Parts: sequence; C-alpha cells; structure tokens
Amino acid sequence: MGNGSQVKPEQLERAFSKESVRQEFSSEERIRITEGIRESLIEFGMLTPLLGARRL
Repeated sequence: MGNGSQVKPEQLERAFSKESVRQEFSSEERIRITEGIRESLIEFGMLTPLLGARRL
C-alpha cells in the first residue's frame, strides 16, 4: 500500500471475488478446481501446461 503495511483480505474483496481472495491467502499447498471450472477453461482454450504438453 505504499507505506509498508500488509494488505488485508477484506481490502482485496473490494476488487476481487471472495473465493479468489480466500485462495490467495490460503495456506493449502493445492486447491482443487471444480469440474465445471475445469471444463470452462478447456472450452476457452486456457489449458494447463501439462494438458498443452500432451498435444505436442
């Protein structure tokens, strides 16, 4: 924030969805992507690097 203070999750929720903020501040090593989101990403061509490598 320019003054060296840390940003709090509540401050980010003004600009980002609560779920996005929760994931960003999560201490979980991996966060599961739901099947519906995964299908949308594939449909719009936003493949993961692993899926893209399989096509090579």
